[in-house]
Amino acid sequence: MNKITNKTLMVILALEGLMPGIFIGLEKGYPFEPQSTLNTIATLGGNRHILAIIIPLILIPLIAKQIRGGFLALIIIVSFTGVLTVITLIDLLFVTPGSGGFGLPIAAVMLIIQIFILIFSYRARKEMIESKRHN
Repeated sequence: MNKITNKTLMVILALEGLMPGIFIGLEKGYPFEPQSTLNTIATLGGNRHILAIIIPLILIPLIAKQIRGGFLALIIIVSFTGVLTVITLIDLLFVTPGSGGFGLPIAAVMLIIQIFILIFSYRARKEMIESKRHN
């Protein structure tokens, strides 16, 4: 079994960092219900939050085993959800301002975590490819 690199560990920690945001929102009473048509599209009908829990649970074992396809899948999925998060932020700031309550800060933190996931996933995948080249 290969040793998990620091970059891979950072990817796993960042994936785990997405989940508390969802649970904090649920505890605070955030309804996770879209407030506008744009927000409905950006949150996949209010289901993006469910996917934010399920996808890491599926991908963390693949990432821990350092499977190249797992990193690629993660990069693609997080890029897509990151764009949706940006659309949600735009909606909360300009289209339906004031409707998000504390959803705006949570969405901003989620976007930052998604950016970290993308950066570390890219670096870990690149490091993994380079190490296989040298072997």
